[in-house]
Amino acid sequence: MKRKKIIFFTLLISVFLSSCAKDSTSSTAEIKEALFNTEKGVLVAKAAKQKEIGDTIKYGLVGYPANMNPFYSESDSSNRIIELLYEPLFYLNDQNLNYTTETNLLNSLEIEEDHKVFKLTLKENALWHDGTPVTSDDIIYSINYTIEHRDTKHKDLFRIDGEPVSVEKNGEKAVTITLPRTSMSFLYNLADLTIVPSHIYSKYENTFFSVKNKDSFIGNGPFAFENIYYDTTSFTDYFKFNKFDGYFGEEPKFSHLEAKVAVHGTTPRYEMLDYNVQVGYINSSDANALSAVDYNIYEFPQGEVVNLLYKEAGLFGKHPEIKDAFLQAMNVDSIKGNFGSSLHVTPANSIFSEDNPYRLNDSPFADNNTQEARNTLLRFSLDHPEEVIKFGFILDPGEPQERVAVALQESFKAMGVDLQLVPLYRDEFEAKLYDPSNNEFDVCLYSYPSNPNPDSYKSYFQTDSPYNLTGYSNPDLDALWEKADAQTDPVQRKVLYDEIQRIILRDKPVYPLLYIKTIMAVDERITNVEQAEPKARGYFRYQERLDKEEFEYTQEDLDAYNITPNDLENAPNNETVNNRVTPLED
Repeated sequence: MKRKKIIFFTLLISVFLSSCAKDSTSSTAEIKEALFNTEKGVLVAKAAKQKEIGDTIKYGLVGYPANMNPFYSESDSSNRIIELLYEPLFYLNDQNLNYTTETNLLNSLEIEEDHKVFKLTLKENALWHDGTPVTSDDIIYSINYTIEHRDTKHKDLFRIDGEPVSVEKNGEKAVTITLPRTSMSFLYNLADLTIVPSHIYSKYENTFFSVKNKDSFIGNGPFAFENIYYDTTSFTDYFKFNKFDGYFGEEPKFSHLEAKVAVHGTTPRYEMLDYNVQVGYINSSDANALSAVDYNIYEFPQGEVVNLLYKEAGLFGKHPEIKDAFLQAMNVDSIKGNFGSSLHVTPANSIFSEDNPYRLNDSPFADNNTQEARNTLLRFSLDHPEEVIKFGFILDPGEPQERVAVALQESFKAMGVDLQLVPLYRDEFEAKLYDPSNNEFDVCLYSYPSNPNPDSYKSYFQTDSPYNLTGYSNPDLDALWEKADAQTDPVQRKVLYDEIQRIILRDKPVYPLLYIKTIMAVDERITNVEQAEPKARGYFRYQERLDKEEFEYTQEDLDAYNITPNDLENAPNNETVNNRVTPLED
């Protein structure tokens, strides 16, 4: 691999100005000294802690993977490991209400004009990591699995109006899928489906696969799973993958890939400051610190949509007239800072995610009188002394919900309104949230990941859907989802989805508050990043394209900055923040 001379970091203008703003009369000598010291600090960190990348690229992974069954995996950490293992059938690129497909596992994809018949042909040289060919049986098994198990994360997306799609085998590498009716969303669903090895998964009855179920980690991507290891130096676990020689695509540049587990979202910053990982998703507040030590920052609108969720079984179901007042009384701007910087957190104007081409562009909320809203809540409190608004939240130092809840309680107290906080550990919170009839709390913050498929959001609002957490029901809206999905003209479909979004914004089962961007940091020594196509989930579309360009420095470089062996020996180490809570495997 190529090697290049170390290039010292030039201060960002914002950092430069902030360091000099305290004294507007700072001399040129003082400015030069500040710059010199910053460059020295970067070089000390590199010389003391930056090891050669070698033949292994290391990713940061926030949180311990839970369910590793691709049909049930919900956590980001589980999904990121799964995306490293499995290749999709094809990639769907959607922009300006039009889409293009890019085949991956597939050799070809034919869609009839009415969008009811899909013909798929697999690549002849596609193999599973155990050497078994990927066949049409695997596609059929995977689709039927989602149909038979109606509680998977794919929900009922392989049923149209309750009726399952039909899958016909046309040979070892070809299948035909026929839909009960035209569905413009089905292509999205097919692109999102993980195809699993039927000869492996048919042996399992359980839907929960722990990280110890190594036999199930048989994918078809450029890297094959080797094992889970415990790092005695940093006290963390990591997943190790090896280059798969039978991969149907381009040969990976790296021989090995590791995904190192971090406990909290704050940890990757310190791992990267110590150069222990080269790639990771980070908090927005960490972006400046990492760009200062030669990490390139990438951001994606495909993040989360944070909503205010009203439980219909609680106070707001009985008194919907105060929904608007509650919204107006809370200061969304004050909440925003708890989820990241203003560069990466923006006000939401739709239940659809920021990157969704069908997102409504209306203003989210009329500029009503905030004082009037407060007076409305105060009058309600006086007229209904037995009624107290209960705000549920996740009790976890790593979650922003606790900070938001306390801030809201204080602001409501200042206006004379009692907001009762209901702190719950994550498992308790989710159990009560997923029970629409539970009224232990009336309102909470709730977020879901972005999705370019507008039809994917219907399960949150359809009557009797298991993912309708509010208990909201509107039969007219239920019918409108079906009408929009069956509309083949993209402009008319946009009109229908606009109407859907306006109805939900009017009825307010949930109310969109914030869009949170996803941010990734990549060590500057990793090259071909743009060609690998970084993305919001799963790191890169093409992991195999990543390459490296090692740095080197000389004694002359150290001497130029007066760096002594003692400076290198005493360089601060940050990785102790990554304390392990529970091992993946002893």
